[in-house]
Amino acid sequence: MKDVVLDILRVLRLIGIVLGIAALLLIVLPVACLYIYINWHAESPETRRAIAAEARVAMRYAPAPARDTMPETLDLAQLTHDVARDEAPRTLTALAPDRVYVGPDGVFIVMRNFVTAESGYFVPRAGKAPADHGDFRFTPLGDGVWWYVDED
Repeated sequence: MKDVVLDILRVLRLIGIVLGIAALLLIVLPVACLYIYINWHAESPETRRAIAAEARVAMRYAPAPARDTMPETLDLAQLTHDVARDEAPRTLTALAPDRVYVGPDGVFIVMRNFVTAESGYFVPRAGKAPADHGDFRFTPLGDGVWWYVDED
């Protein structure tokens, strides 16, 4: 009888270990995949250079003064221009962005658009380094291209 109880306890322990590993995989694996998906934006240097060059071409659609020269009461939405897919340069179109728009600070290539946030590539006007402001965070990728996150 004692042997049977010990066998049952061993089986239960093994089941617990298997369930623990399965639960861990069900939590860790999706989180790791989501992290990789969200942060997978390191394009090749050639692609970054093409993004920067074509974003400068797109800036012609909405020439605008720098943010620091505008009155504070001005609505920035009035100074942005959405670049239509048929207007967008080839490299920008190949990225399959959700949206491309030109603003006073540069070109935003929206790769992920969430309910209250967006992220993507940013190419500043005149090669200036963008500064984090408000909910915007910028990470340099190189070749004049930045990754931005708007955590509105």
